Amino acid sequence: MTEKEKIIAVDFDGVIHDYLNPIEGRRMGAPITGAKECLHQLHLNGYKIVVFSNRGNSDAGIKSIIDFMEYYHLEYDEVTATKPNAIAIIDDRAIHFDNWSSIWLPLRLIEERQGYEPSIAN
Repeated sequence: MTEKEKIIAVDFDGVIHDYLNPIEGRRMGAPITGAKECLHQLHLNGYKIVVFSNRGNSDAGIKSIIDFMEYYHLEYDEVTATKPNAIAIIDDRAIHFDNWSSIWLPLRLIEERQGYEPSIAN
C-alpha cells in the first residue's frame, strides 16, 4: 500500500506571526512563541507543512511570507492562499466542528480575542 502524504495546513497570521502586535516600523509581528519548535517537530514527525494566508493571493504576499519564514528560520514546505487537503488545519480563527450547537462558545471566545463586541445571544 502506498503511504499517504501527511499534510498539515498552518495559518500564517495569528498562528506563525503575531499580527496583533507588529514590530515597530514593520507590518508583521514576531513569531508566536513556540512556532519555531513546533514547526520543526512537525517536520520530524513526517508532516509536509503548508502555510496558508490571504496574503498568498499575490506574488508579493507569498514573497513576504517566504521572507519572514526564512528570516526567522521557520520550517515550511509550501506557501499558498488556499487551504490544502490536509490531515489538520491550525488556524487561530477556526472552530472545531462536531455539530452546529457546539459552535457558540468558541465563536464568543474568538470575538473577544479579536476585540469584537459579543453579538451572539445563544
